[in-house]
Amino acid sequence: MKVGDRVRLVALEYGTVDSLLPGERSLFTSMLRETFEVEEIDKYGSAWIYKWWNRGDGKSESHALALSAVEMELAESENAS
Repeated sequence: MKVGDRVRLVALEYGTVDSLLPGERSLFTSMLRETFEVEEIDKYGSAWIYKWWNRGDGKSESHALALSAVEMELAESENAS
């Protein structure tokens, strides 16, 4: 895994979901099964992904999520044969 790789969010660890406010839970669970680019890898080996939501009227919201190995899978490259 490296910065720039594409990963699919396949699970959220229980502790992650449990620590969120109810409104945040729905945002993060809506990310399940989506594909994201790894933006950075921290010193613990977590892959950081980011998502932006357009809220209309020129407003947006974003969230970052640090993924462990069990929460993601490497997505197939669009250029793979």
